[in-house]
Amino acid sequence: MIMSNMKFKDISRVVFNAYVNEVCLDIALRNKFLASEPAASFLPRYKMMVVLPYYKKYPCLISLGLWVAIVTLLPLLFVASVFFTLLGVLYASFRRLPRYVDLEEEISFPVSNNFKLYNYLFSDFDRRQRFLCRGTFAFVKYFSVVDFTRAFFVVQGVLWRCLIRRYDKDIRFRDVALHMRDLISISCFAIFVAKLDFYGKRPITDSNLQRWDFIISHLAPHSSLIQHAFIHGDIEFEAPFGRLGKLYVFDQLFVEVFSRYFSIEQIGKVAPKINMYPCSTSKPTLFLASSEPYLDIEIEFLRFVKGNFDYYVLVKLHPKHIYGEKVNALTEMADELVGRSDFPDSDYMASYDSFLGYEYKSLGKRVLFLKEGWSLSTISS
Repeated sequence: MIMSNMKFKDISRVVFNAYVNEVCLDIALRNKFLASEPAASFLPRYKMMVVLPYYKKYPCLISLGLWVAIVTLLPLLFVASVFFTLLGVLYASFRRLPRYVDLEEEISFPVSNNFKLYNYLFSDFDRRQRFLCRGTFAFVKYFSVVDFTRAFFVVQGVLWRCLIRRYDKDIRFRDVALHMRDLISISCFAIFVAKLDFYGKRPITDSNLQRWDFIISHLAPHSSLIQHAFIHGDIEFEAPFGRLGKLYVFDQLFVEVFSRYFSIEQIGKVAPKINMYPCSTSKPTLFLASSEPYLDIEIEFLRFVKGNFDYYVLVKLHPKHIYGEKVNALTEMADELVGRSDFPDSDYMASYDSFLGYEYKSLGKRVLFLKEGWSLSTISS
């Protein structure tokens, strides 16, 4: 069966562009959050928010590890793709394959095992078919011999593009090479998405401005996307994103932002379902959702609150951010530290631009975004 008019070289171009865009995203995040960090200029544009704290502690070890990865990753990917294809062809040759036509019309592609957003949208999500974006072994069981062979050629096409591209001071070989660590998985993902589109299936993902939604928007233009985080509208991507059949947002103001990147046919609204716990105090309550890059601003804000109001302050540290010793200045002003899975039913919610703020806002809570500034009147009104 011919998958579609799109050949493997076209798919390899989409996959390579998805990696280049991820480098662009890392550059944008570096400029926004790490502009004052001298050490950031020495690192590849690859997961800089995660790597930087370790680089500061172990600069020689991290530098050595990154350079070894840059030198060896592409040859290893080539060798691994050969073995993967041989095993895949043997696997597909001796078993009866499940059929794409038996899949549901709309198929979920969560980025992680956190299905919160899908449960917001679908009361029957537990019964819906889903594949994790990183769950290669779940969807390659649908692959035929031809599909495994096609995935092999997509990998080779991406490797070739990585080697022959003309790089510059912004997007460098080392940056793209490190991002390609999951090339075999992503190539299989791209083949699977293209096959789903051929059979009239519609992916829906919570990937936002990442490689998965870039690939989906180009290979399955009737797909849907669920907003999962605050989206900045000033990121410069080298390759334009594709088309979405439907975009689900928490706030209408994000429609314009997403429209700068995607062509969008329909808009849907996400209604949060947060289980809030009551605050055990008679004082008015203020809940601060912290984000490590804005720690200095948050400390300044809590000092202002403590100096002018009698709020019971609850602070929640971002579960994925690595905080230094400076965080003690923030937590010492907190009357209560909130667990990562807990959400207080506070009188006021504050954050720099945490997406949790938009979830609270959509539930009718008073929310203050620190990036907009604050004053006596904005907090007391």
